[in-house]
Amino acid sequence: MADPQRPGSGPVPAGPSGYVIRPPQPNLAPAAPGAQTAAPGIQAPALPGAQPATPAAPASGALVREPALVGGLTQNGAVIGGAIMLGLAIVFFVMRNAVRNHLIANRASLSQANGASWALFMFLLVAAFTVVFGLLGGFWTVLSFIAPLGALSLITLVLFVILFNSATRISR
Repeated sequence: MADPQRPGSGPVPAGPSGYVIRPPQPNLAPAAPGAQTAAPGIQAPALPGAQPATPAAPASGALVREPALVGGLTQNGAVIGGAIMLGLAIVFFVMRNAVRNHLIANRASLSQANGASWALFMFLLVAAFTVVFGLLGGFWTVLSFIAPLGALSLITLVLFVILFNSATRISR
């Protein structure tokens, strides 16, 4: 936690490599080996037979690797993927409107044109999600990632083709 009295005492934000540089902490008094140091706050009694937990803290001023969210996807990768998906969603929405207007111009009913265009939008969004996060996180070999998203992509593609064909056959 950053000390408001000392500027620059907080951790430096992670750079492109995902490492965080933590500033050196002031040395208080070295504890004797095996001695427990009292932490400020409420002290709970130890359970019988329990060994005291000694978390391995990184050395002060050391580089610490930020944890990945899932698999190989880091926090930076998730933010980049979200921004890419937002941009693609806007492009896909414009494409949805173009398909809808095309179907309406070819005398399809409004409900049929809307259904087909939304199915196209969902197919493009799921396929883009699979590609973007598969590339950013390295999930191409993870079957539990590829199988459901591939199946959902296939289902929405088939739904789009069926709705598009039925919209072109129906005239108002």
